Amino acid sequence: MPKLESIYRIFFFGISSLLILSYSFTALDPSLMPRFTILSLGFTLLNLFSWWSFKKQDWNISLSFIRSKFALPFWLFLFSGMQSSFNAINATEAYGVLGKDFLFVGLMILLLSVFTKIKNWELYFFKGFLVAVLISSAIGYYQLFQEVQKVSIEAFDLYALNSTFAHRNLWSAFLVLALSFVGFAFYSFKGFWKVLATIVAANNLFWIYFLESRSSWLGLGVLGISFLVFWALDKLKLKISTQFTRFKALILALILLIGFGLFYFSAPENLQAQELGFDLKLENESEKSFTVRERVLLWKGTGLMIQDNSLLGVGPGNWKIQFPKYGSDIWRARQGLVQFQRPHNDFLWVLSERGIIGGVAFLFMFLLMIYLGLKNSENKKLSKRERVLNQMILAGIMAYLAISFFSFPMERITHQWMLFVFFSMLIYYFFKSKPRLTC
Repeated sequence: MPKLESIYRIFFFGISSLLILSYSFTALDPSLMPRFTILSLGFTLLNLFSWWSFKKQDWNISLSFIRSKFALPFWLFLFSGMQSSFNAINATEAYGVLGKDFLFVGLMILLLSVFTKIKNWELYFFKGFLVAVLISSAIGYYQLFQEVQKVSIEAFDLYALNSTFAHRNLWSAFLVLALSFVGFAFYSFKGFWKVLATIVAANNLFWIYFLESRSSWLGLGVLGISFLVFWALDKLKLKISTQFTRFKALILALILLIGFGLFYFSAPENLQAQELGFDLKLENESEKSFTVRERVLLWKGTGLMIQDNSLLGVGPGNWKIQFPKYGSDIWRARQGLVQFQRPHNDFLWVLSERGIIGGVAFLFMFLLMIYLGLKNSENKKLSKRERVLNQMILAGIMAYLAISFFSFPMERITHQWMLFVFFSMLIYYFFKSKPRLTC
């Protein structure tokens, strides 16, 4: 058993580090394909080793989840992707996205059983993250030093500060999500690792502020407020009703959809006409104002795409192929300066590519995880340390949701890896005391 645990600990530490640090200067996207390759190889090796070394009872929690009603949103999400792929112009793009979806869901289910075998498994995730975040930040500091060496302050380019994440906004979003792990590492560790967690937390806050990503600032605020709320609920001993019916979940989903609709359609009708006359003279209007206008136009074009393909969607990975039909008059697209690849809103992205079934399933995946996290936080069979971890994870998921509304973490391997690790932890703790629960 010690040898078995050592192998899994090395895997947890190594995969967390490699997914953050892997980078290729020769790839079109310098981080996407290298990290997908590493994750695929890691999952394959972990799967083979687990099937070889595990006994039948070791798979109880995985099987309990698969058979339960809690797995339904994940099955529907995968089904919607397969269904909508028949409507795709480019089926190869659809199959690539589907492969990634199956990989993450499969990894989540596999981790449920791995967690049962390894004592203090979560600590090795966190240690790997702490080391990798620090190294990736060191690369960012080197990039900052290079920018500072430029002759004039006007030549300073924040977009050059991206560490190993291809874009500063993606790096900033990752740093926000990582604070869930870093915060728990600070709470759990002692000595060297506690000091390191403190340094990494301060480092993350510095970069989140310095990189000026508004979606990350929003995510950071949601992260902090959410954790305080979940912590207060636990302290005040407020119980979550056990009668969390499908009807209540539907009502909550409708409230969220209505809230988004009010925000989405609140833009003035003449916004597009204003944008078409915009000439990129940033001294007359800030770059931030320009990107906000452009983002709304992306959403409106995506809304038209959803209206035309509301049932099946346009197929996974096919938004970028279909969008020129709806958004070719956006200034930068019309000038040939950019080809938009995603709508900068994961919820609209899923709805446009997978149709209504995929959109609802995607939303309910998060609602389900929030429910499980709240139940775990009040479960007295879990230790205080485990309940605090659940509160940290819940706050991280809320931050992910906020960032997803204005960005595209769904596309990025590292962000998705963190999300599905969040999911697997919440599911594991929920089924831990009742591993044979079925629907």
